[in-house]
Amino acid sequence: MSERKQFLALKAAHTDLLPRLATLPIRLADPPESRSKLKRAVEVLRKTTQVYITDLRRAGLRGRKEDVLAEAAWLDAQGTSLWNVASHSTRATVDGVDDQKEDPLLAAMLRLAATRIIQATEPAISPELRPRWVTRMLVLSSETALYMIKAGKNDIAVTVLGEAVEFEHRVKTLQDDPKATDALLRYYTAQIDISMEDKNGLLAKMHLSKALDLGGQEGVGYHDLLSLASQCRQTGRLLDCLPDASGDGTAWFEAGLQVLDRCSRRFPVVGDAGKRALRSALLQDLAHAYLSSPDPVLQASASEVLNQLIEMITPHADPDDATYAPTPQELRQIKILQIRCMPAGDQERMEVLVEELIGSMDWTEEGVHEVLNLINGMKECVVRTDELIRSTSRLDAYRHLLDTALAEPAGHSHIPSILFSMIKKTGSTVEIMLKEVTQALEIVASCPAYAPTEVDGIAACGSMLWQLAEAQQKLAEWNLAGQIFHLATHTVLSPPAGPSFSICRRKAALAYITGGDFLKAQDMLDGCNPTEAATQYLLFLVAVEQKRETGAINAIKAILDCPDVSSQILQLMASLALEKAGDTVVQHAVRGMMEFLVMAGDEGLRKAVLPVSRYLIQADVKLLELSDEGSPQWTEAASTLAADCGKVVDILSSDEVLVMADLKIVAWLWKTMLNTANSGMETLGNTVLADLYNSASALMQLYLPHEADPDPLLSGRIATAMYACLCCKLFIAREVSDPREKFDAFAVIYDFIPICQDRVATAEAIEATAEMVQGIQISLEAAKVEALSQMENWHELDRIVEGMRQKYADVRMLEAIVDGLNAVPGTPVPTLIRLVEIALGLLSADPAAVDRYATHAHLSIDLLESQPEMIPEQYTALKRALEVVRESGRRYPPDEVQWLYAFCHNKGIELFNEREFEFGGLYTELAKQYESLCR
Repeated sequence: MSERKQFLALKAAHTDLLPRLATLPIRLADPPESRSKLKRAVEVLRKTTQVYITDLRRAGLRGRKEDVLAEAAWLDAQGTSLWNVASHSTRATVDGVDDQKEDPLLAAMLRLAATRIIQATEPAISPELRPRWVTRMLVLSSETALYMIKAGKNDIAVTVLGEAVEFEHRVKTLQDDPKATDALLRYYTAQIDISMEDKNGLLAKMHLSKALDLGGQEGVGYHDLLSLASQCRQTGRLLDCLPDASGDGTAWFEAGLQVLDRCSRRFPVVGDAGKRALRSALLQDLAHAYLSSPDPVLQASASEVLNQLIEMITPHADPDDATYAPTPQELRQIKILQIRCMPAGDQERMEVLVEELIGSMDWTEEGVHEVLNLINGMKECVVRTDELIRSTSRLDAYRHLLDTALAEPAGHSHIPSILFSMIKKTGSTVEIMLKEVTQALEIVASCPAYAPTEVDGIAACGSMLWQLAEAQQKLAEWNLAGQIFHLATHTVLSPPAGPSFSICRRKAALAYITGGDFLKAQDMLDGCNPTEAATQYLLFLVAVEQKRETGAINAIKAILDCPDVSSQILQLMASLALEKAGDTVVQHAVRGMMEFLVMAGDEGLRKAVLPVSRYLIQADVKLLELSDEGSPQWTEAASTLAADCGKVVDILSSDEVLVMADLKIVAWLWKTMLNTANSGMETLGNTVLADLYNSASALMQLYLPHEADPDPLLSGRIATAMYACLCCKLFIAREVSDPREKFDAFAVIYDFIPICQDRVATAEAIEATAEMVQGIQISLEAAKVEALSQMENWHELDRIVEGMRQKYADVRMLEAIVDGLNAVPGTPVPTLIRLVEIALGLLSADPAAVDRYATHAHLSIDLLESQPEMIPEQYTALKRALEVVRESGRRYPPDEVQWLYAFCHNKGIELFNEREFEFGGLYTELAKQYESLCR
């Protein structure tokens, strides 16, 4: 049967667990591995038991009565044994020392497993034993839930208590059974605890009401009542911490006192110090609760409670009452309550009591907090002297408390709390706070026995000073803000090696800078860590404000070596330099930053390249504008601008991601370069102009693919900028005298021309007329021919000219090419002749181009004259010219007709003399025809 199998599995799990229990008690200091193994074994036993319970409930006895009874006997014995083992383990551990404490989760798991094993005996429990079993289960469930709460397993505690509701109902039916009453009290106590864990004060009150109802029954014992009263106090103190309406602990304290009164009536035990101490504690808590209430009636009742406390500690004639002696803590609490109940006008008496409290300090967190609250509530007596405003009563109390804390080792850990309270309460009058807190810190620093250990408390003091300083900044009280930030760097609050020391000093320096006190700012920065970028930035800021170029430049050099330098801080410095610094600082700052950023491997720093590039070009343009045109400074500024533009282009050309980082800056850069070049066309040299136009066109090409809102004119601007660059390069190349250098210059131009031609041809729109665009195309072709001529690449030039017969129908382009080639010494005449013939063929078809035809006809004949072997070609050219002259009539230039006549006449005579009778006759005949056309 499955039930039997489950029982055997349960026994096997129990057998596996038994040897592991020998390692108990398990403490928090023990290795995690040993704790984990034991917990796993306990959990296996619990789960196996749960399965057994489920199967047993489903199947019932069904012929297994004897087996079930035998199994139940074994289960009861083992469950009881496991519970006892858990209890013994708990008693064997030290609860007060953290590493010696029992593992709370293991303790809870052992009890839950034991409870489940005993719960598995239910089918075998006879009717006469069932009340006892139910009562026992309610106690076990309640105890297990309490241990689960201690272990932080509130969800399991809720489940266990939820299952115990059935036991509660059964136990409540048992009349006059002391054990049943005790079990119910434990159950309600556990319910109160879990309700408080959920911060459900109303539910806790409901369970308290049930517990109080039980407290009146005869079966409740003396210690049960004391435990219930203690539970009332504990819950009341927890409820006082809740913000909602259920957080009133007054009713709980009153209930606890009622339970104690009931206990005294039923059990008139004399001389029980525990009960008296509990009553005293409840009265103290109740008095404080009354005083904290907004209800004036309850506030007045606090004095009544105080009188009860005083009555408790007053010696009586009854010797039994004399067995109870008040503790120092009780006496302190009574003094505290006396102060809180004291009329507002009795300041002198309050000061005396506060002094007495400080003289008998309870150096616990709660004790110090109570005294500080009393000091903060003291009336502030403000005295004005010639030197300063100061507050006497409250500050005297603070100082006394501080001196007492320094004198007693137990008080050292509370010094940060005292300083914090002092800063907070005096912060409303900054002058007082600065003077008094400074003195207090000096007193603490002068105590050789004091070593700060409360890091959080020290940090809280620093944070409070920061808040006060920032509040002064909002009021534009820069000097006070600087002093407060400076105060936060005191060695007590911020050791020089600490992380906040330099930060505080820099904040103080920045406040002084804003207020215009640069000497104090410099003093603050001298004490800061020089390897931090923020320090060097502020040193740069001070130097710029004081017009100290050397200091500013040194700060720039230093910040570039700082390990924490960031792109943002470099941008700030560049912007500040451009706005406020002199030209030397600007150039040094921005140029140094650019070089650093280009070399930086950090992507975060690389992001600053674009903004700093903008500042660099801005600085160059500004320097150029401020220089006198034509001066050496102006020339140097122009060259620097051109060189920097080239550097920026080189950087961006190698990093597309950088271009996309901020397209607005890229657009600004190319527009600035282009506008500077256009506006300086008459003044800037060709070299500078060429570099500017080249840089502008390169940046535009980088910008174009990523442009969010495409500009239809941008491609045209690229083309015109490239053309302008080419023109400048041509002017430069023509002036080069060294043959090798001249060749190299024209070689660069020749390589650049096809790129420029392609840009002009593919540009979507150019800000120029069609005639201007045509002129650009003609001049580019002419430049190509000129470059080949200057390079003496006649073969390539000849190939190009041959191709022009089919490629070009534009005579102006050919005219420009002819003019360019004719001006270059050494141009092969046959090549030039062929170009002129093409041009003449096109010009002859245009009646309006007679003058231009005449000019090129003259050139053609001269060129052919230099080639003796080309007499037939020259004669053909002269005959063609004669036809054009006849067709043109008076429109053909008369001087050119006269020249043609003279040339033919003289050439005919020359040929006859050389015995070239055939061509001599032909030339003579042409001369007669030209003569007839002369006017």
